[in-house]
Amino acid sequence: MKKVIKAVITVERDKFGITRFNSDYKTGEQRKQEGKDRRKETPRESHAEFEPPGDRPDPVEVIKESSKGRLEHLIPIRYGRMSKSVFAFFRGTSSLNAMDIAGTPMTGITVQACGDCHLTNFGLFATPERNLIFDINDFDETLPASFEYDIKRLAASFLSPPLIMDFLIRTARLSHGPVSGRIGKE
Repeated sequence: MKKVIKAVITVERDKFGITRFNSDYKTGEQRKQEGKDRRKETPRESHAEFEPPGDRPDPVEVIKESSKGRLEHLIPIRYGRMSKSVFAFFRGTSSLNAMDIAGTPMTGITVQACGDCHLTNFGLFATPERNLIFDINDFDETLPASFEYDIKRLAASFLSPPLIMDFLIRTARLSHGPVSGRIGKE
């Protein structure tokens, strides 16, 4: 029988800011214990409250900063789309979430994060075995980050009714075809 060993990959940045991947094998029990130890330092309850710091940057300036490096003639179109709904604004402002979440408790467990985790970035996929799986479908902003970043952004997306309605409509389309005219009717 062949034994399969799964290594835990940790990500660190060197003094020049270059990402370095380090692989140290840890057993499942070791990882479980490490998680429990970190939970003692950062209990679940510590994630329940959010109070913006007094020196929080102006959100409008953060959005403008996130537009740097983009094609100038497309920026007004981006802002126009973001102004259409709570959903569009939430999707277009992951930089605001990053700013707010950065000051919240973190365990220090780094993963390859989605970077833009929210309710509508999940979907159903067919496997080669013809099974359906539910998983993340958007990886254009993926980066090594604390797992709490994705979890907290995902949780915030559940609190937005427009996000929930969009998710329900997309899910219904996947399972039953077009839904126009059927919402709210039985």
